[in-house]
Amino acid sequence: MSGKVIHIENLTGLSNPEVIQLREQYGKNLFQAAPSRRLLNNILAILKEPMMILLIISCSLYFTLGETSEGILMLVAISIVSVISLYQESRSNQAIEALNKYSEPRIKVIREGLEVDLASEDLVPGDIMLL
Repeated sequence: MSGKVIHIENLTGLSNPEVIQLREQYGKNLFQAAPSRRLLNNILAILKEPMMILLIISCSLYFTLGETSEGILMLVAISIVSVISLYQESRSNQAIEALNKYSEPRIKVIREGLEVDLASEDLVPGDIMLL
């Protein structure tokens, strides 16, 4: 594999005004996922669990057999378990988001002839990255 060797001393990279113009034109270097319906997805996931399905079936049996007080008690228990599960899932998602922000990748680029350490979101088209 033959390639052209470029010395870092000869590279100047982008200037600050160029970076500002490119950032205004293209925005931050971020992947924006479509907003998800986390609450609805979490509720559906809870309802699809085998134990939850069994609890719902037994609750409906209580009501069909005329045991209304037991059915209401079972319904309250199912509701409490569901709320606790949703709360735990919410806390887990927050922890994962915090870890993702903490472990944000950093990249070395050349700007104005200097080696600069940047967050990956601050890259703009035309940056010279050092690998």
